[in-house]
This record gives sequence, structure tokens and C-alpha cells, in this order.
Amino acid sequence: MLRFPLIFAFSSVWLWPLPFPIPRFPFPFPFPIPRSSPTPTPTPSPAPSPAPGQSSPPVTELARIINGERGTRGLSTLAVELKLNCAATRHANDVGRRRSCSHTGSDGSSPWTRASGCGASATGEIIACGQGSPRAAVNAWIASPGHNRVMFDRGNRTFGLAMLNNYWVVIFNK
Repeated sequence: MLRFPLIFAFSSVWLWPLPFPIPRFPFPFPFPIPRSSPTPTPTPSPAPSPAPGQSSPPVTELARIINGERGTRGLSTLAVELKLNCAATRHANDVGRRRSCSHTGSDGSSPWTRASGCGASATGEIIACGQGSPRAAVNAWIASPGHNRVMFDRGNRTFGLAMLNNYWVVIFNK
């Protein structure tokens, strides 16, 4: 039998030294010990992130509204380009997290360098900051001569779209 002083804390009661000998292992337990370990509770896996090119419903609605507005003006509809979606997503994530309304990224990037970094080229970019719906973003762009000119450029053929925290980014190419 081993005998040596031990300190145990049970709430605020300190026992030292113990007045009884410490038994050798295995301890005699008054209840059965399971021989197999319990099956761990499965943890739910995180929701899968969207595959490239998949858009959230607001972004899909944004594309539909822009193409609808272009149609009423006699312009061609634009096709979504995955490489431009990449550039738009990078910028929407940047400005949406920082809550900064700028065409210049926090890393100093421009729309052209972001598009190039995703393997595309771009001819224009429009941003709306804080509009609570796709329709509100498009209305803001229609009301702005510079954004209006980019969105309704007759030469545009493709676009990429993204949004985070109501920071809307659309990047265009011819």
C-alpha cells in the first residue's frame, strides 16, 4: 500500500493528508465499467459552399433584373461568366466585410486586376452599397449616369455578379 500526502479539493473543503491508504489500481467500482467506448454523437457537417457559378437567390434575381432592364432598352441579355463571377465575388467579399464602398480593393486591386486574377478581362464594374434588395441596387445604378452607362453598354456580352452584406458588385466584359 502506498501512503503519501495528497491534497484534494471538494468545493471549499481541503483534505490533507488523507487518513486512509490509497488503493492499488484497478479501483473497485460499485458500478460496471463499459468495455467499449460509447459511440460519439455525430456532428453535423457544415453546409457546403456553393460551387463556382452557383449564385444566391438575391444574386440570381439581380441578374434577371439587369437583363430585364436591358431588354426594355432593346439591348441584348448578358450571359453569366464564371470567371467574372470569381472577380465579383472576391470584391463583394472584400467590400462587404469591410463595409467600404470602393472600386479599389483593400489590397489595392482594381476591377481589371481582379478579373485578370480570375482568368478573365473586364470592361466595367458597378457597385451598390447598402441597398437592401436587387431591385434597389438596380434602381440606384439607373439613377447614376456613370453606372447607367456601364450597365447599359451596348457592347457588353457577359457579366459576373456577387453580393455580401448588401454590397452588390457586377463586373462586365464585351
